[in-house]
Amino acid sequence: MVLAELAQRSLRRKRPALAEALTGRVTAHHRFMLDQLLRHIEFLDAAIATCDGRIATCTTAEAEAVARLDTIPGVARRTAETIVSALGCDMTRFPTAGHAASWAGLCPGNHESAGKRLSGRTRFANRVLRQALVESARGAVFKRDCYLAAQYRRLVKRRGDKKAIVAVAHSILVIAYHVLRDGASYRELGATTSTTSMPSASPATTRSGSPRSATRSPSRNRRPEENPNPISVGSPAATNARSRTLASLPTSG
Repeated sequence: MVLAELAQRSLRRKRPALAEALTGRVTAHHRFMLDQLLRHIEFLDAAIATCDGRIATCTTAEAEAVARLDTIPGVARRTAETIVSALGCDMTRFPTAGHAASWAGLCPGNHESAGKRLSGRTRFANRVLRQALVESARGAVFKRDCYLAAQYRRLVKRRGDKKAIVAVAHSILVIAYHVLRDGASYRELGATTSTTSMPSASPATTRSGSPRSATRSPSRNRRPEENPNPISVGSPAATNARSRTLASLPTSG
């Protein structure tokens, strides 16, 4: 009955069945190993509690900033402490939120050669902060009526799960930057902001947002009958034309 009492959630309704299933199947050696595992779990819980207490003592001066970061969807106290320990509370060291995202390794890569973009993979940077923000993004996408969740649903359709999660983690870092810089708590924008506030794509604009020229190059607008040289280079007519031209040239001597 001791092991059956450790059941959690829905299994607690099945404690009698668990006790019956464990009867006669757990030997003395099994009890010894289970006792060691439980003692190890208790030791780890105590060590975690000790570390949490030490972190709380060290972050007493930043307690207000940690509390403000805790208002961001997906960001719990431990993630807020990670952000404060990695970025600090003085955002003057980062001119913009983009600089902070680049330092954390959550911005797209910029690998170009001869004007051709080869890869947009994120750079290697602060791995601890990156993992904490990605974990927070995983939790934020399940929140209802949330801007971050709507952003994930909008991006995952065409970019995939991993890239969408990294984009949400980038947004969380940008939000944290402004929360720490302005000293204000997070203000939820709602799930419809990410779709209604985005400017609609116009046929007269390119993918980068710059206006597309109304006139194309003359070679594209020219119709086949308007081509000044209708004879192709490799055709028999072109060969005969070159032969007549050579025959009409004066010969030397």
